[in-house]
Amino acid sequence: MLVFASDASGKVVSINNVKNGKACNCFCIACNDPLVARNGGTINAHSFAHTTKEESRTCLMTALHRYAQEYFLTAKTINLPAITISHRGYSKTEPSRKALINSAKLEYSIHNKYIADVKLETDVGDLLVEIKVTSPCSAEKINFYREKKIASLEYDLSVYIDSDYADVNCALKHNDDTSSWLFGWCEDQLREEINQKVELNQIEMNKKIRQQIEESRQRALRKFNNLKKRQQLKIPSHSIEFNHDINGKNYDLSAQVVKSKSIKFEKVSLEVEHEHFLLLKCIAFNKSNQERVLNIALLFQHDIPDILKKESGQIIVGRIKKSKHFKFEWLNFTPPRSALERAKFTAITEKEKQLEKYKFIEQVTNYADIYALEQDRYFSNDYPKWKIWLASQSDMAPNENFNVKNPKYPALLKTNNSHPQLWMFDRWYILIFSKLAEFIDSYPINTPIDTKYIFELLKNEFPPSHNYNFFVEQADKMNVSYKLEHLLKPESIINTCLSFFEEKLAVVKESNYFVRKYDLKIQMLPAGN
Repeated sequence: MLVFASDASGKVVSINNVKNGKACNCFCIACNDPLVARNGGTINAHSFAHTTKEESRTCLMTALHRYAQEYFLTAKTINLPAITISHRGYSKTEPSRKALINSAKLEYSIHNKYIADVKLETDVGDLLVEIKVTSPCSAEKINFYREKKIASLEYDLSVYIDSDYADVNCALKHNDDTSSWLFGWCEDQLREEINQKVELNQIEMNKKIRQQIEESRQRALRKFNNLKKRQQLKIPSHSIEFNHDINGKNYDLSAQVVKSKSIKFEKVSLEVEHEHFLLLKCIAFNKSNQERVLNIALLFQHDIPDILKKESGQIIVGRIKKSKHFKFEWLNFTPPRSALERAKFTAITEKEKQLEKYKFIEQVTNYADIYALEQDRYFSNDYPKWKIWLASQSDMAPNENFNVKNPKYPALLKTNNSHPQLWMFDRWYILIFSKLAEFIDSYPINTPIDTKYIFELLKNEFPPSHNYNFFVEQADKMNVSYKLEHLLKPESIINTCLSFFEEKLAVVKESNYFVRKYDLKIQMLPAGN
Protein backbone atom coordinates (compact mmCIF):
# COMPACT_ATOMS: atom_id res chain seq x y z
CA MET A 1 0.00 0.00 0.00
CA LEU A 2 1.61 3.22 -1.24
CA VAL A 3 0.96 6.02 1.25
CA PHE A 4 3.87 8.38 0.47
CA ALA A 5 4.67 10.30 -2.73
CA SER A 6 6.40 13.45 -3.94
CA ASP A 7 4.46 16.55 -4.99
CA ALA A 8 5.26 18.73 -8.01
CA SER A 9 7.99 20.51 -6.03
CA GLY A 10 9.65 17.21 -5.06
CA LYS A 11 8.54 17.38 -1.43
CA VAL A 12 7.47 14.10 0.19
CA VAL A 13 3.80 14.07 1.20
CA SER A 14 1.47 11.53 2.77
CA ILE A 15 -1.86 10.34 1.38
CA ASN A 16 -3.78 12.18 4.10
CA ASN A 17 -2.29 15.56 3.20
CA VAL A 18 -3.20 15.85 -0.51
CA LYS A 19 -6.33 16.38 -2.66
CA ASN A 20 -8.28 13.40 -3.92
CA GLY A 21 -7.80 11.92 -7.38
CA LYS A 22 -5.49 13.36 -10.01
CA ALA A 23 -5.78 16.75 -8.35
CA CYS A 24 -3.15 15.57 -5.85
CA ASN A 25 -0.56 16.25 -8.59
CA CYS A 26 1.81 13.66 -7.04
CA PHE A 27 4.44 11.33 -8.45
CA CYS A 28 5.97 8.00 -7.40
CA ILE A 29 9.25 8.66 -5.62
CA ALA A 30 10.83 5.56 -7.19
CA CYS A 31 9.57 5.46 -10.81
CA ASN A 32 8.21 9.07 -11.21
CA ASP A 33 4.87 7.73 -12.54
CA PRO A 34 1.92 10.15 -12.03
CA LEU A 35 -0.24 9.00 -9.14
CA VAL A 36 -3.93 9.17 -8.24
CA ALA A 37 -4.86 9.80 -4.59
CA ARG A 38 -7.60 7.54 -3.25
CA ASN A 39 -8.44 9.31 -0.02
CA GLY A 40 -12.03 10.38 -0.43
CA GLY A 41 -13.74 7.35 1.09
CA THR A 42 -14.35 6.31 4.69
CA ILE A 43 -14.36 2.54 4.29
CA ASN A 44 -11.19 1.51 2.46
CA ALA A 45 -7.70 2.50 3.56
CA HIS A 46 -6.34 5.57 1.78
CA SER A 47 -3.46 5.11 -0.67
CA PHE A 48 -1.88 6.28 -3.93
CA ALA A 49 -2.27 4.38 -7.24
CA HIS A 50 -0.02 4.42 -10.31
CA THR A 51 -1.60 5.63 -13.56
CA THR A 52 0.65 4.18 -16.30
CA LYS A 53 3.00 1.73 -14.56
CA GLU A 54 2.64 -1.29 -12.32
CA GLU A 55 3.24 -0.60 -8.65
CA SER A 56 6.30 -2.55 -7.50
CA ARG A 57 7.70 -3.35 -4.08
CA THR A 58 10.61 -1.06 -4.90
CA CYS A 59 8.12 1.82 -5.11
CA LEU A 60 6.88 1.04 -1.58
CA MET A 61 10.37 0.65 -0.11
CA THR A 62 11.78 3.79 -1.73
CA ALA A 63 8.79 5.85 -0.64
CA LEU A 64 9.02 4.62 2.96
CA HIS A 65 12.77 5.27 3.12
CA ARG A 66 12.42 8.79 1.69
CA TYR A 67 9.53 9.64 4.02
CA ALA A 68 11.46 8.44 7.07
CA GLN A 69 14.37 10.67 6.11
CA GLU A 70 12.26 13.78 5.62
CA TYR A 71 10.36 13.05 8.84
CA PHE A 72 13.37 14.37 10.75
CA LEU A 73 13.43 17.64 8.79
CA THR A 74 10.34 18.76 10.68
CA ALA A 75 10.63 16.71 13.88
CA LYS A 76 11.28 18.79 17.04
CA THR A 77 12.53 15.94 19.22
CA ILE A 78 13.90 12.43 18.93
CA ASN A 79 13.61 9.62 21.43
CA LEU A 80 17.01 8.29 22.45
CA PRO A 81 16.58 4.61 23.42
CA ALA A 82 18.21 3.24 26.56
CA ILE A 83 21.90 2.35 26.32
CA THR A 84 23.45 -0.51 28.29
CA ILE A 85 27.15 -1.27 28.11
CA SER A 86 29.26 -3.98 29.76
CA HIS A 87 32.81 -3.06 30.65
CA ARG A 88 35.42 -4.56 33.00
CA GLY A 89 32.93 -6.91 34.57
CA TYR A 90 30.29 -4.23 35.21
CA SER A 91 27.25 -3.02 33.29
CA LYS A 92 25.71 0.43 33.29
CA THR A 93 22.51 1.76 31.70
CA GLU A 94 21.48 5.21 30.54
CA PRO A 95 17.64 5.30 30.45
CA SER A 96 15.79 6.42 27.33
CA ARG A 97 15.18 10.17 27.05
CA LYS A 98 14.10 12.90 24.64
CA ALA A 99 16.60 15.08 22.80
CA LEU A 100 15.79 18.41 21.15
CA ILE A 101 16.54 18.57 17.41
CA ASN A 102 18.17 21.86 16.37
CA SER A 103 18.72 21.00 12.70
CA ALA A 104 18.64 18.08 10.27
CA LYS A 105 20.50 17.26 7.05
CA LEU A 106 19.79 14.43 4.62
CA GLU A 107 22.34 12.27 2.79
CA TYR A 108 25.19 13.51 4.97
CA SER A 109 28.75 12.68 3.93
CA ILE A 110 31.05 11.36 6.65
CA HIS A 111 34.75 11.89 6.04
CA ASN A 112 34.08 11.44 2.30
CA LYS A 113 33.82 7.71 3.06
CA TYR A 114 30.18 6.95 3.90
CA ILE A 115 26.77 8.61 3.47
CA ALA A 116 24.42 8.73 6.45
CA ASP A 117 20.67 8.94 5.79
CA VAL A 118 20.22 11.80 8.28
CA LYS A 119 22.47 13.96 10.42
CA LEU A 120 20.83 15.60 13.44
CA GLU A 121 22.24 18.36 15.61
CA THR A 122 20.69 17.91 19.05
CA ASP A 123 21.06 19.28 22.54
CA VAL A 124 23.18 16.20 23.45
CA GLY A 125 25.42 16.47 20.38
CA ASP A 126 25.46 15.34 16.76
CA LEU A 127 23.61 12.14 15.92
CA LEU A 128 23.55 10.11 12.68
CA VAL A 129 20.39 8.24 11.74
CA GLU A 130 20.32 5.25 9.40
CA ILE A 131 17.04 3.96 7.95
CA LYS A 132 16.75 0.20 7.31
CA VAL A 133 13.96 -0.76 4.95
CA THR A 134 15.58 -3.69 3.17
CA SER A 135 19.28 -3.86 4.05
CA PRO A 136 20.91 -3.00 7.38
CA CYS A 137 24.13 -1.03 7.72
CA SER A 138 27.18 -2.99 6.63
CA ALA A 139 29.57 -4.34 9.24
CA GLU A 140 32.29 -2.08 7.81
CA LYS A 141 30.13 1.02 8.25
CA ILE A 142 29.18 0.05 11.81
CA ASN A 143 32.85 -0.60 12.67
CA PHE A 144 33.72 2.82 11.23
CA TYR A 145 31.10 4.52 13.43
CA ARG A 146 32.37 2.68 16.48
CA GLU A 147 36.06 3.31 15.79
CA LYS A 148 35.39 7.01 15.24
CA LYS A 149 32.96 7.03 18.22
CA ILE A 150 30.22 8.64 16.13
CA ALA A 151 26.83 8.58 17.86
CA SER A 152 24.58 6.67 15.45
CA LEU A 153 21.14 5.09 15.55
CA GLU A 154 19.57 2.65 13.08
CA TYR A 155 15.79 2.49 12.58
CA ASP A 156 14.41 -0.85 11.39
CA LEU A 157 11.27 -0.14 9.32
CA SER A 158 11.36 -3.37 7.31
CA VAL A 159 8.03 -4.54 8.79
CA TYR A 160 6.31 -1.24 7.89
CA ILE A 161 6.61 -1.44 4.07
CA ASP A 162 2.86 -2.11 3.69
CA SER A 163 1.78 -0.09 6.74
CA ASP A 164 -0.30 3.08 6.72
CA TYR A 165 0.86 6.58 7.50
CA ALA A 166 -0.15 6.51 11.20
CA ASP A 167 1.76 3.31 11.95
CA VAL A 168 4.92 4.58 10.27
CA ASN A 169 4.75 7.87 12.16
CA CYS A 170 4.28 6.02 15.45
CA ALA A 171 7.31 3.79 14.71
CA LEU A 172 9.46 6.85 14.02
CA LYS A 173 8.30 8.73 17.09
CA HIS A 174 8.18 5.89 19.61
CA ASN A 175 11.33 4.03 18.58
CA ASP A 176 12.38 2.03 21.66
CA ASP A 177 11.54 -1.17 19.78
CA THR A 178 12.25 -0.03 16.21
CA SER A 179 15.75 1.38 16.60
CA SER A 180 19.08 0.29 18.02
CA TRP A 181 22.36 2.01 18.71
CA LEU A 182 25.28 1.50 16.38
CA PHE A 183 27.33 3.63 18.78
CA GLY A 184 25.54 5.11 21.78
CA TRP A 185 25.53 8.84 22.27
CA CYS A 186 26.90 8.46 25.83
CA GLU A 187 28.88 5.19 25.62
CA ASP A 188 32.18 6.87 26.43
CA GLN A 189 30.64 8.60 29.43
CA LEU A 190 29.19 5.32 30.75
CA ARG A 191 32.50 3.56 30.18
CA GLU A 192 34.36 6.31 32.03
CA GLU A 193 31.92 6.10 34.95
CA ILE A 194 32.60 2.36 35.14
CA ASN A 195 36.35 3.01 34.99
CA GLN A 196 36.04 5.43 37.90
CA LYS A 197 34.01 2.88 39.86
CA VAL A 198 36.58 0.15 39.17
CA GLU A 199 39.44 2.44 40.17
CA LEU A 200 37.66 3.42 43.40
CA ASN A 201 36.98 -0.24 44.13
CA GLN A 202 40.61 -1.06 43.43
CA ILE A 203 41.77 1.70 45.77
CA GLU A 204 39.47 0.37 48.48
CA MET A 205 40.59 -3.20 47.83
CA ASN A 206 44.25 -2.22 47.96
CA LYS A 207 43.58 -0.45 51.23
CA LYS A 208 42.01 -3.60 52.66
CA ILE A 209 44.88 -5.71 51.35
CA ARG A 210 47.40 -3.41 53.00
CA GLN A 211 45.45 -3.62 56.25
CA GLN A 212 45.31 -7.42 56.00
CA ILE A 213 49.02 -7.60 55.23
CA GLU A 214 49.81 -5.43 58.22
CA GLU A 215 47.57 -7.53 60.47
CA SER A 216 49.25 -10.68 59.12
CA ARG A 217 52.69 -9.14 59.66
CA GLN A 218 51.83 -8.44 63.29
CA ARG A 219 50.61 -12.04 63.73
CA ALA A 220 53.78 -13.30 62.10
CA LEU A 221 55.89 -11.22 64.49
CA ARG A 222 53.92 -12.59 67.44
CA LYS A 223 54.44 -16.13 66.08
CA PHE A 224 58.18 -15.46 65.77
CA ASN A 225 58.37 -14.21 69.36
CA ASN A 226 56.42 -17.23 70.51
CA LEU A 227 58.79 -19.61 68.68
CA LYS A 228 61.77 -17.73 70.04
CA LYS A 229 60.40 -18.12 73.55
CA ARG A 230 59.27 -21.75 73.32
CA GLN A 231 61.97 -22.87 70.86
CA GLN A 232 59.73 -25.65 69.67
CA LEU A 233 57.57 -26.29 66.59
CA LYS A 234 55.49 -29.21 65.36
CA ILE A 235 56.74 -29.66 61.81
CA PRO A 236 54.30 -30.93 59.17
CA SER A 237 54.50 -34.28 57.48
CA HIS A 238 55.67 -34.45 53.88
CA SER A 239 54.90 -37.04 51.25
CA ILE A 240 56.16 -37.69 47.73
CA GLU A 241 53.84 -39.18 45.13
CA PHE A 242 55.08 -42.03 42.93
CA ASN A 243 53.83 -44.92 40.79
CA HIS A 244 54.48 -48.59 41.40
CA ASP A 245 53.46 -51.84 39.70
CA ILE A 246 51.97 -54.59 41.88
CA ASN A 247 51.00 -57.86 40.23
CA GLY A 248 50.84 -56.22 36.82
CA LYS A 249 48.69 -53.27 37.89
CA ASN A 250 49.94 -49.71 38.32
CA TYR A 251 49.06 -47.77 41.48
CA ASP A 252 49.50 -44.14 42.55
CA LEU A 253 51.21 -44.25 45.94
CA SER A 254 52.37 -41.70 48.50
CA ALA A 255 55.67 -42.09 50.37
CA GLN A 256 55.75 -40.21 53.67
CA VAL A 257 59.35 -39.03 53.95
CA VAL A 258 58.72 -36.80 56.97
CA LYS A 259 56.38 -37.55 59.84
CA SER A 260 54.71 -34.76 61.74
CA LYS A 261 56.55 -34.28 65.00
CA SER A 262 57.69 -31.62 67.46
CA ILE A 263 61.26 -30.35 67.12
CA LYS A 264 63.19 -28.53 69.82
CA PHE A 265 65.34 -25.67 68.55
CA GLU A 266 68.51 -24.32 70.10
CA LYS A 267 68.10 -20.95 68.45
CA VAL A 268 65.41 -19.07 66.48
CA SER A 269 66.34 -15.85 64.67
CA LEU A 270 64.70 -13.46 62.23
CA GLU A 271 66.80 -13.54 59.08
CA VAL A 272 64.64 -11.54 56.59
CA GLU A 273 61.71 -9.18 57.10
CA HIS A 274 60.24 -9.03 53.60
CA GLU A 275 57.14 -7.09 52.51
CA HIS A 276 55.33 -10.40 52.03
CA PHE A 277 56.84 -12.68 54.70
CA LEU A 278 59.17 -13.16 57.64
CA LEU A 279 61.99 -15.67 57.12
CA LEU A 280 63.14 -17.38 60.32
CA LYS A 281 66.29 -19.42 60.78
CA CYS A 282 65.88 -22.25 63.26
CA ILE A 283 68.83 -24.32 64.47
CA ALA A 284 68.41 -27.77 66.00
CA PHE A 285 70.68 -30.75 66.69
CA ASN A 286 69.92 -34.31 65.73
CA LYS A 287 70.62 -37.42 67.79
CA SER A 288 74.19 -37.46 66.48
CA ASN A 289 74.61 -33.90 67.75
CA GLN A 290 74.85 -32.60 64.19
CA GLU A 291 73.53 -29.11 63.52
CA ARG A 292 70.40 -28.90 61.41
CA VAL A 293 69.15 -25.62 59.92
CA LEU A 294 65.47 -25.23 59.15
CA ASN A 295 64.07 -22.10 57.44
CA ILE A 296 60.49 -21.11 58.26
CA ALA A 297 58.66 -18.49 56.15
CA LEU A 298 55.62 -16.90 57.82
CA LEU A 299 53.53 -15.60 54.92
CA PHE A 300 51.39 -12.46 55.09
CA GLN A 301 49.22 -13.65 52.18
CA HIS A 302 48.19 -17.04 50.80
CA ASP A 303 50.31 -17.04 47.62
CA ILE A 304 53.95 -18.00 47.91
CA PRO A 305 56.24 -15.20 46.64
CA ASP A 306 58.50 -16.16 43.73
CA ILE A 307 61.58 -15.18 45.72
CA LEU A 308 60.85 -18.01 48.17
CA LYS A 309 60.29 -20.55 45.40
CA LYS A 310 63.83 -19.85 44.20
CA GLU A 311 65.35 -20.40 47.64
CA SER A 312 67.43 -23.53 48.11
CA GLY A 313 67.47 -25.58 51.28
CA GLN A 314 64.66 -26.86 53.44
CA ILE A 315 61.84 -24.35 53.86
CA ILE A 316 58.56 -24.65 55.73
CA VAL A 317 55.89 -22.04 54.94
CA GLY A 318 53.18 -21.01 57.35
CA ARG A 319 49.88 -19.59 56.10
CA ILE A 320 47.28 -17.88 58.27
CA LYS A 321 43.97 -19.72 58.19
CA LYS A 322 40.47 -18.51 59.05
CA SER A 323 41.13 -19.53 62.63
CA LYS A 324 43.90 -16.86 62.64
CA HIS A 325 46.46 -19.59 63.35
CA PHE A 326 49.33 -20.60 61.12
CA LYS A 327 49.18 -23.86 59.19
CA PHE A 328 52.56 -25.17 58.08
CA GLU A 329 53.63 -27.16 55.04
CA TRP A 330 56.86 -27.96 53.28
CA LEU A 331 57.87 -25.79 50.34
CA ASN A 332 61.34 -27.13 49.62
CA PHE A 333 62.34 -30.53 50.88
CA THR A 334 64.69 -33.00 49.24
CA PRO A 335 64.99 -36.11 51.40
CA PRO A 336 68.14 -38.24 51.47
CA ARG A 337 67.98 -41.05 48.95
CA SER A 338 68.01 -43.70 51.67
CA ALA A 339 65.08 -42.02 53.48
CA LEU A 340 63.10 -41.80 50.26
CA GLU A 341 63.69 -45.47 49.47
CA ARG A 342 62.60 -46.49 52.96
CA ALA A 343 59.44 -44.38 52.65
CA LYS A 344 58.64 -45.89 49.27
CA PHE A 345 59.21 -49.40 50.60
CA THR A 346 56.84 -48.69 53.49
CA ALA A 347 54.18 -47.29 51.12
CA ILE A 348 54.47 -50.31 48.81
CA THR A 349 54.27 -52.73 51.75
CA GLU A 350 51.18 -51.00 53.12
CA LYS A 351 49.53 -51.09 49.69
CA GLU A 352 50.28 -54.80 49.33
CA LYS A 353 48.74 -55.45 52.75
CA GLN A 354 45.72 -53.40 51.78
CA LEU A 355 45.31 -55.41 48.58
CA GLU A 356 45.61 -58.63 50.60
CA LYS A 357 42.84 -57.40 52.86
CA TYR A 358 40.62 -56.58 49.87
CA LYS A 359 41.34 -60.02 48.42
CA PHE A 360 40.51 -61.74 51.69
CA ILE A 361 37.27 -59.79 52.15
CA GLU A 362 36.30 -60.68 48.59
CA GLN A 363 37.09 -64.35 49.27
CA VAL A 364 34.84 -64.51 52.35
CA THR A 365 32.07 -62.59 50.57
CA ASN A 366 32.25 -64.96 47.59
CA TYR A 367 31.89 -67.98 49.88
CA ALA A 368 28.77 -66.48 51.40
CA ASP A 369 27.30 -65.42 48.03
CA ILE A 370 27.82 -68.88 46.53
CA TYR A 371 26.09 -70.45 49.52
CA ALA A 372 23.11 -68.09 49.12
CA LEU A 373 22.81 -68.87 45.40
CA GLU A 374 23.10 -72.65 45.66
CA GLN A 375 20.21 -73.44 47.98
CA ASP A 376 18.81 -75.97 45.52
CA ARG A 377 21.87 -78.09 46.25
CA TYR A 378 20.99 -78.21 49.95
CA PHE A 379 17.25 -78.69 49.41
CA SER A 380 17.40 -82.34 48.35
CA ASN A 381 19.32 -83.33 51.47
CA ASP A 382 17.63 -81.14 54.10
CA TYR A 383 13.99 -80.94 52.95
CA PRO A 384 13.22 -84.43 54.35
CA LYS A 385 14.94 -83.42 57.60
CA TRP A 386 12.75 -80.32 57.79
CA LYS A 387 9.63 -82.50 57.40
CA ILE A 388 10.89 -84.63 60.29
CA TRP A 389 11.48 -81.47 62.32
CA LEU A 390 7.93 -80.30 61.59
CA ALA A 391 6.52 -83.64 62.72
CA SER A 392 8.53 -83.46 65.93
CA GLN A 393 7.03 -80.12 66.99
CA SER A 394 3.94 -81.48 68.72
CA ASP A 395 3.58 -78.29 70.78
CA MET A 396 3.05 -76.09 67.70
CA ALA A 397 -0.43 -74.70 67.08
CA PRO A 398 -2.68 -76.87 64.88
CA ASN A 399 -2.30 -76.04 61.20
CA GLU A 400 -4.04 -77.59 58.24
CA ASN A 401 -0.74 -77.68 56.37
CA PHE A 402 1.22 -79.24 59.22
CA ASN A 403 1.02 -82.91 58.22
CA VAL A 404 0.78 -82.62 54.49
CA LYS A 405 3.02 -84.89 52.47
CA ASN A 406 4.94 -82.07 50.78
CA PRO A 407 4.77 -78.99 53.00
CA LYS A 408 5.41 -75.65 51.31
CA TYR A 409 8.05 -73.18 52.31
CA PRO A 410 7.12 -70.98 55.30
CA ALA A 411 5.60 -67.70 54.08
CA LEU A 412 8.22 -65.70 56.01
CA LEU A 413 11.08 -67.26 54.03
CA LYS A 414 9.45 -67.83 50.66
CA THR A 415 10.51 -64.44 49.30
CA ASN A 416 13.28 -63.78 51.84
CA ASN A 417 15.32 -66.61 50.39
CA SER A 418 18.84 -65.18 50.31
CA HIS A 419 20.79 -65.62 53.55
CA PRO A 420 24.54 -65.41 52.95
CA GLN A 421 25.06 -64.86 56.70
CA LEU A 422 24.41 -68.60 57.25
CA TRP A 423 27.15 -69.75 54.86
CA MET A 424 29.32 -71.39 57.60
CA PHE A 425 26.62 -73.99 58.42
CA ASP A 426 26.55 -75.30 54.85
CA ARG A 427 22.91 -76.46 55.21
CA TRP A 428 19.49 -75.53 53.82
CA TYR A 429 18.52 -72.11 55.21
CA ILE A 430 14.93 -73.10 56.13
CA LEU A 431 16.15 -75.98 58.28
CA ILE A 432 18.61 -73.63 60.01
CA PHE A 433 15.89 -71.02 60.62
CA SER A 434 13.59 -73.73 62.01
CA LYS A 435 16.18 -74.85 64.57
CA LEU A 436 16.92 -71.20 65.36
CA ALA A 437 13.23 -70.63 66.11
CA GLU A 438 13.16 -73.76 68.30
CA PHE A 439 16.16 -72.59 70.33
CA ILE A 440 14.82 -69.08 70.84
CA ASP A 441 11.37 -70.32 71.82
CA SER A 442 13.06 -71.89 74.83
CA TYR A 443 13.51 -68.36 76.15
CA PRO A 444 10.73 -66.97 78.36
CA ILE A 445 8.62 -64.17 76.86
CA ASN A 446 10.25 -60.68 77.15
CA THR A 447 13.61 -62.18 78.10
CA PRO A 448 16.72 -60.79 76.35
CA ILE A 449 18.07 -63.25 73.78
CA ASP A 450 21.73 -64.21 74.12
CA THR A 451 22.64 -64.22 70.42
CA LYS A 452 26.16 -65.55 71.03
CA TYR A 453 24.73 -68.53 72.92
CA ILE A 454 22.15 -69.18 70.18
CA PHE A 455 24.98 -69.23 67.63
CA GLU A 456 26.80 -71.87 69.73
CA LEU A 457 23.64 -74.01 69.78
CA LEU A 458 23.44 -73.78 65.97
CA LYS A 459 27.13 -74.72 65.72
CA ASN A 460 26.43 -77.85 67.78
CA GLU A 461 23.48 -78.69 65.57
CA PHE A 462 25.20 -77.84 62.28
CA PRO A 463 28.99 -78.05 62.61
CA PRO A 464 30.41 -75.08 60.69
CA SER A 465 32.66 -75.30 57.67
CA HIS A 466 36.38 -75.69 58.45
CA ASN A 467 36.85 -72.36 56.62
CA TYR A 468 34.82 -70.49 59.24
CA ASN A 469 37.38 -70.64 62.07
CA PHE A 470 40.17 -69.95 59.58
CA PHE A 471 38.41 -66.88 58.24
CA VAL A 472 37.69 -65.57 61.76
CA GLU A 473 41.34 -65.97 62.69
CA GLN A 474 42.56 -64.31 59.49
CA ALA A 475 40.12 -61.41 59.84
CA ASP A 476 41.49 -60.72 63.33
CA LYS A 477 45.09 -60.87 62.09
CA MET A 478 44.36 -58.54 59.17
CA ASN A 479 42.27 -56.24 61.35
CA VAL A 480 39.27 -56.43 59.01
CA SER A 481 36.81 -58.15 61.35
CA TYR A 482 34.71 -54.99 61.47
CA LYS A 483 34.18 -55.20 57.69
CA LEU A 484 33.00 -58.83 57.87
CA GLU A 485 30.87 -58.74 61.03
CA HIS A 486 27.72 -59.69 59.10
CA LEU A 487 29.44 -62.89 57.88
CA LEU A 488 31.73 -63.83 60.78
CA LYS A 489 30.57 -62.33 64.06
CA PRO A 490 28.04 -64.61 65.87
CA GLU A 491 25.99 -61.76 67.35
CA SER A 492 25.65 -60.00 63.95
CA ILE A 493 24.73 -63.25 62.17
CA ILE A 494 21.93 -64.09 64.64
CA ASN A 495 20.70 -60.47 64.72
CA THR A 496 20.37 -60.55 60.92
CA CYS A 497 18.22 -63.68 61.18
CA LEU A 498 16.08 -62.22 63.96
CA SER A 499 15.38 -59.11 61.90
CA PHE A 500 13.08 -61.21 59.67
CA PHE A 501 11.05 -62.32 62.72
CA GLU A 502 11.01 -58.70 63.86
CA GLU A 503 8.92 -57.85 60.77
CA LYS A 504 6.22 -60.18 62.20
CA LEU A 505 6.65 -58.75 65.73
CA ALA A 506 7.69 -62.18 67.00
CA VAL A 507 10.74 -60.44 68.44
CA VAL A 508 11.33 -56.80 69.30
CA LYS A 509 14.63 -55.00 69.57
CA GLU A 510 15.09 -53.13 72.80
CA SER A 511 18.27 -51.10 73.16
CA ASN A 512 21.07 -53.46 72.01
CA TYR A 513 19.27 -56.78 72.24
CA PHE A 514 16.21 -58.69 71.03
CA VAL A 515 13.42 -60.06 73.24
CA ARG A 516 10.90 -62.73 72.30
CA LYS A 517 7.23 -61.70 72.16
CA TYR A 518 5.67 -65.01 71.03
CA ASP A 519 6.67 -68.36 69.51
CA LEU A 520 8.95 -68.02 66.48
CA LYS A 521 8.19 -71.59 65.38
CA ILE A 522 4.74 -70.43 64.28
CA GLN A 523 6.48 -68.47 61.51
CA MET A 524 8.12 -71.69 60.34
CA LEU A 525 4.84 -73.48 59.61
CA PRO A 526 4.30 -74.38 55.94
CA ALA A 527 2.47 -71.77 53.88
CA GLY A 528 -1.13 -72.47 52.89
CA ASN A 529 -2.30 -73.24 49.36
